[in-house]
Amino acid sequence: MVLTTSTILRWTYFYSLKASRNIVFTSSKSVLTYQEMDNYVQLLSFIFCYLNVKNKNLLILTSNTILSIALSFINIYSLNYLIFLSPKVSIQTVLRFIRTKNISALITNKGQSLFGLKQHSAIRQISWTYFFTTRVALKLLRTYLLYKLLDCENLIVDCNIFNISFLTSGTTGNSKICWHHFNNYTLGSAGTNKVQFFDHRSKNLLLLPFYHVGGFSVMFRSVIAGGALILFSLLKDPQLLCLSFYLSYGRYLSMVDTQFYRLLHYPLLIKFVKVGKICVIGGSFFRWDSLASLDSKFNFSSIFFHSYGLTEAFAQVFFIYFCSNKYYAIHLPYRQSRIRYDNQIVIRGRTLLKNCFIILIQAFVKGTQEPSINILSFSSALWFHTYDRVMMFEGGSLNVIGRVDNVFVRGGENISPEEIERELNSLRNVSNSLVVPVRYSQIGVISVAFIILSVFNFNISNFTRVISNRLEANKIPERLIVLVGANSLSGKISRKLIARYLSN
Repeated sequence: MVLTTSTILRWTYFYSLKASRNIVFTSSKSVLTYQEMDNYVQLLSFIFCYLNVKNKNLLILTSNTILSIALSFINIYSLNYLIFLSPKVSIQTVLRFIRTKNISALITNKGQSLFGLKQHSAIRQISWTYFFTTRVALKLLRTYLLYKLLDCENLIVDCNIFNISFLTSGTTGNSKICWHHFNNYTLGSAGTNKVQFFDHRSKNLLLLPFYHVGGFSVMFRSVIAGGALILFSLLKDPQLLCLSFYLSYGRYLSMVDTQFYRLLHYPLLIKFVKVGKICVIGGSFFRWDSLASLDSKFNFSSIFFHSYGLTEAFAQVFFIYFCSNKYYAIHLPYRQSRIRYDNQIVIRGRTLLKNCFIILIQAFVKGTQEPSINILSFSSALWFHTYDRVMMFEGGSLNVIGRVDNVFVRGGENISPEEIERELNSLRNVSNSLVVPVRYSQIGVISVAFIILSVFNFNISNFTRVISNRLEANKIPERLIVLVGANSLSGKISRKLIARYLSN
C-alpha cells in the first residue's frame, strides 16, 4: 500500500477514533530556531489535519512556572496533547501531570532519569516510553502515528508527503556520509521486527549516536513495536551502565562491536546477559569466532544477536545472528535476494538504496584530494552487489562466510582469508587473527597472518605442524606476526591498508 495525501484524507475519518493515545513531549531547548518551530508546525498539522483530530485542546508550555499555573486552571482531562518546550521541566512536574491524566505515552529527553522514574507507579502504567532528543522525536513520532493509528502492516510511506531523509554515518572505518530515505528505514525496520520481535514490554538501551545508520534503525524498531528506548551517546561508565540496566530489568542492549569488545572487560556484563539480549550493530565483520572461548560464560547462541551488519546494504535484507561459531542470515520481508555463481549475494527492493548519496571524506580531511561522491540510484529492476559471500542451508538460512573483495589468487586458486582465520582462531591460545595478501614483484602474492595470543609461551614448530594438518598447502600463511597479550582486533580493519604498509 502506498500512502498519498488523498489516501490519508480518505482514511483519516475511519481511524480518527483510534487517536486516543495521549502524548507528553518535552524539549531540551528553551529557545527554538525558525526551522525547529517550522518542524513543530508540520508535526501539529500532521496530527490535527491528516488524522482528523477535532475538538482537542492543545497546550504549548515554555517554562516550568507556566506549566504549574496551567495545570491549576485548565481542565486537564480535556487535554490530549501537551508539549513541553523547556529543559527546566522537572521530573516531579511530569509525575504530577501523569497522576492527573491517564497517559499512555511519554516522550521526553530525560533519559538519564529513567531508572528513578520507572519506580513510580504512575510511570509503570504507561504502555510505552521513549527518551530521545526533540529533532529525532519529531521524525519518529510520525512513524509511530502511521504504524499505530493506521494499523497497516505492509505500509509503504510516500516520501513526498513528509519530505524526510536522514543524514547518517558510521562510527568506524572510512568516514562517510549517507543520505537515507525515510521509507527505506521504516521498511527495513518493520522487516527486522518480524524476526527479532520488539513488543511494548521491551526496553532497548542504545549506545549509538543519533547519526549512526544502525541507531536510527533501532529507534524505528522500538517506535513500531511500542517498547521503551533509552539513548546513551557515549559509553562513559560501562559498569554503572550495565548495573543500571540490570536493575531496571532491561531486555536489549544495542551497540557497535567496538563498544562490545570494551564491555567484555567488565564483569557486570555477565550479570546483564542473564536478563537481557545484546544486539551488535554495524557494518564491520564482527569476529564472533575469536570469542568462542567465552561461550560457556556468555552463552552466545541464546543471548547475542548481530542485528545490523555485515554490510549496510546486506543488513537491510537479512537478519544476522550467531550460533555454533557461524553467522546465519534469515531473509526479511519486503526484500529480494539472489546468490550468484561466485556465492555473492545480490539484493534489491522497492526502497532499497534509493537515491543514496555516499561521500567518502577521509582523504578530503587530510587535504590530499577532493571528496569522492558515489551516487546510487537503483530502480527496482536492478540488483545491488553486496560483495558478501554466503552458503545456503536447508530451510533458506544463509551462512555468511566472508567477503568477495577479500579473496586473493595464489597458486592459481582463490584464497579466502576468512577461511584461514577461522582455522587459526580455533587453535589453542589464539584469541584473534587477521590474514592479508601482500604482493611482491619478484615472487607474486604471499599471505601474512597476524596472530594474537592469550599466553606468552609459544612454540612456533608445534604451531606450524598443527596448521599444516588443518589447511591445504597453498592456504598456509608464509609469514606469521605474533602479538602476545594484546587486545583483540575489533572494529573495521582495512586489509588493503595493512597489505600496502607491509609491501612498502
